[in-house]
Amino acid sequence: MEGKHLIIDNRFKLRKKLGEGSFGDVYKAFDVTTKEHVAIKFETSRNHQQFSTEIQALSSLSHIEGIPKLLSTGHFNSKQYIALELLGVSLDSKFKKYNNKFSLNCTTLIGLQMFKRLQNIHDMNYLHRDIKPSNIMIGRRNKGDNLTLYLIDFGLSKKYRDPLTKQHSLYGEKRQIIGNLKYSSLNAHLGIEQSRRDDLEACFNVLINCFKGRLPWECSDQDISNYYVVGIMKKITVEQICQDCPNEFVDILKYIRSLHFQDRPNYDYIIELLTKIKDNNNFVLRFDWNHKSKRRVSNDFLAVGLVPDKNVRRASAQIVLSDIQGLTKHNNKSRGRKRIKDSDSSNDDSISSCSPGISPIRLSIVNRETHIDEEKKEEEKENDQDLGFETPCFSNAVAFEIKVEPEPAEEEEGQAICRQDTIKDSSYPEFHDRSLLFSLKD
Repeated sequence: MEGKHLIIDNRFKLRKKLGEGSFGDVYKAFDVTTKEHVAIKFETSRNHQQFSTEIQALSSLSHIEGIPKLLSTGHFNSKQYIALELLGVSLDSKFKKYNNKFSLNCTTLIGLQMFKRLQNIHDMNYLHRDIKPSNIMIGRRNKGDNLTLYLIDFGLSKKYRDPLTKQHSLYGEKRQIIGNLKYSSLNAHLGIEQSRRDDLEACFNVLINCFKGRLPWECSDQDISNYYVVGIMKKITVEQICQDCPNEFVDILKYIRSLHFQDRPNYDYIIELLTKIKDNNNFVLRFDWNHKSKRRVSNDFLAVGLVPDKNVRRASAQIVLSDIQGLTKHNNKSRGRKRIKDSDSSNDDSISSCSPGISPIRLSIVNRETHIDEEKKEEEKENDQDLGFETPCFSNAVAFEIKVEPEPAEEEEGQAICRQDTIKDSSYPEFHDRSLLFSLKD
């Protein structure tokens, strides 16, 4: 469907496919009206009901912070579509890049935002019912929004009460189980009708997974897709689930599991406990992926003896990496040798030793992340790997060394907005009529 000249409703220029899944296929597009990149999600032949549910939910929720904005809806080639705010990568993607484990600092900040998101959507009468890392997205870095987490994929959402009368849905058992086998609450796993408490428990399970690297029922010798095994293991004690976690985690899960079906959770209590963890540990308001810039200079290396020549307006920079006093011997990676040379100098090989009388000056290394208009370029070049060097001009430049440690390249933005990870499993109990909507991948 993608194409350079494919335009939807004279507004959205379709660029490329970002992902596909049970709830729709997602494309990156350019909005000629707002001059912004957006995500276009098309329904598939098998998900009409879920797609309609998502449109209805986003129409009510997209004004909430941390919920993607619904920009437009329509039909194209006999398929219904929605245009959404384009986001960054998923929490699941970051989790895998950080060796399947986050710091307590990062985990706590995730919890603070996600419990607030759930409070807001619950206050708007909705349950999400599919909380998992792949449905939590990070804001786009080039928009200065990478400290904000977004909850996506409302295809399994449901109103749990009447918006006008506030009449709560009825308790029931042996219900069709909807959600994610790994992260769903114990009650949801047992086929009990879901309510607000179940969203909270699923969110808490995500936090445990983030901090510990796995959930207790995710044993190496057990199949996580085994419905019965996982159900039995979810019945272990709260203390066992929260082993090696802060005491506040125990308090949070005990509180969530004490809630009755129609109870309104005390979200402030949960947020207060997480805030206590943050304050007691002097945590900073940065996620693990915010601590490292994509390009940085190691403290082990110095730029020394650079002598500015005021008579030279421009200098071409040719940087060469080499060992300084054996500091790089521990690094087995080969490094090129570079140097700075004066563009007007006749002697291209004029590199001398640093004179004791020459004071070091600062070499500023800048990251070029220039916004490129989509009308001029086919794709944004947000992950430009070039290093920009901002220096004075030098007539007598001496050897120096830097070490660049790039962070793993960012995934394509928006790639996880829709994943093919909701499937049916034949191992469920017979009373579920083999029609369960469980996503077995995390």
